[in-house]
Amino acid sequence: MTSFRHLKAVIRLFELVEEPIDLTVEGVLTPKRIDAMIAEAVNWKMFYATERVSDVTISALFDLANEMQAVKKMEEMQSGAVVNFIEGYESEKRAVLHTAMRDFFDQRNTAKAALEATTLAYQELEKLRAFLDEI
Repeated sequence: MTSFRHLKAVIRLFELVEEPIDLTVEGVLTPKRIDAMIAEAVNWKMFYATERVSDVTISALFDLANEMQAVKKMEEMQSGAVVNFIEGYESEKRAVLHTAMRDFFDQRNTAKAALEATTLAYQELEKLRAFLDEI
């Protein structure tokens, strides 16, 4: 089992959780906060101004992602690298291509393992469509 408690960002997050932002205090939930705490990507909008986070919390979360090399690990996972493993369980030493199975975007992942998984997903989708057309 992996422990994350020694990571600098996790230690910082544990410190921050001791005194979370109090949104009930007058002047905390401002139009500026609301405008600043919106994230948008691929036609999705996430509004988090009413959550108990601050700019410092968000910064610590980014630090954690960097410390754990989250983007690199995501890219490895999407390319078919073995990222699922549990010591002593051979069945858990495998690639996890969940994202490839959902890759219905214009710019698909071109890694061989990802393309194979996406092709299988499309074939299953077509089988499902054919089945539903028969009903």
